[in-house]
Amino acid sequence: MIEITKITEIGDKKHIALLDTSSVSFLQGLSIKGLQPEAILNDYDLLLIPEWVLTEINDAPGRADYVQKLIDQEYPIFCIEEVSYTDLANNEEGNLYQIVRASTNQLGRIKSYLRRYVEKADPLDVDAYNDWIKKLYDE
Repeated sequence: MIEITKITEIGDKKHIALLDTSSVSFLQGLSIKGLQPEAILNDYDLLLIPEWVLTEINDAPGRADYVQKLIDQEYPIFCIEEVSYTDLANNEEGNLYQIVRASTNQLGRIKSYLRRYVEKADPLDVDAYNDWIKKLYDE
């Protein structure tokens, strides 16, 4: 079982990712296939994992090992209690909105890229996975 330091304030951190089990599994899967998805995590000042997500990660040894590997590589991973979200934003809802917006920004960029460069009218006509995922990470 991995233990992650709880965070109570974000200070001046601007680039924040909120990780869930799906994103951890996705990154882990890419890593298993020999790709280096961790490179996209370098753009973030904080990687936050809600407590309920940490419980689910700890229930899956592979995911737990992967997150522990990220911690060992000194990625800024912290745990957050779901009830503490407004505390992180000094109880200012506008600041909380900015945190959520910052944490989801990268997702919007990825979805936009996939829509523009990967999706095709015929799903069977999509380029090979290794090709488009490499291009995505190179962008």
